[in-house]
Amino acid sequence: MSVTDTRLLIFVTISAMSSKSFLQEEKPDARLLSAIPFIRVHDRIADIGTDHAKLPIYLVREGICPEALATDINKGPLKRAEDDINRAGLSSHIKLLLTDGLEGVEPFHPDTILIFGMGGELIARILGDAPWIKDPSLRLILQPMTHDEDLRSFLYTRGFEIMDELISYASGKYYVTICASFSGKNAVYGPEDVLLGALNGKTADASVRSWIEQKLKRTAKIIQELDAHGIQPEQDLLDKMQIYSKKLRKTQYDSP
Repeated sequence: MSVTDTRLLIFVTISAMSSKSFLQEEKPDARLLSAIPFIRVHDRIADIGTDHAKLPIYLVREGICPEALATDINKGPLKRAEDDINRAGLSSHIKLLLTDGLEGVEPFHPDTILIFGMGGELIARILGDAPWIKDPSLRLILQPMTHDEDLRSFLYTRGFEIMDELISYASGKYYVTICASFSGKNAVYGPEDVLLGALNGKTADASVRSWIEQKLKRTAKIIQELDAHGIQPEQDLLDKMQIYSKKLRKTQYDSP
């Protein structure tokens, strides 16, 4: 069994588990659990933009991580996270920090940084404002809700290596999770690498194909709306449409 197959097996198994010790309403959905295949056991994690701190609570409670830092830029979400952490009895293991992005996170010395639920451009800005993350031992697990291609472009041009990616499905949508770390090397990449990243070699996977179809539909909708207003679509949109369409056509022949 390959490393990727093993990771997916772990992901599916954990997603299906029902921990008796964990409050059901606090258990993360498949979107958040997609981080787990990339988390090294006993890593100290920092969850940026934590909201209810569902993922830190789960990781600490299940013994995957010994400690966590949960941060948010707003007091409201951080108060909700504090309430849930206290209710779970984990206040001695999960710290809270009111902050913008990664400011003030370095003293926690995280082994892994999680940034989920933000746009790819915002995630790139947060990473760019924290030069201390250029540490090969530090792992980044990122889930852009939009503009994943902008995030990949940032990683490629700033010396980061995209180690792997996977697709999850929750609440009727497909999400991509990117695992990266700093290598200091200049990446050689093309348009397909920016749009598909590590998923480019996984298009035989049904969930990856469904994610590409979702991207294709969104791109087509934008182009249609521009056409309806008499606006000529920019070339990058047309290029995206072509790459997504070509990749789906190819997988129709490559799929078993």
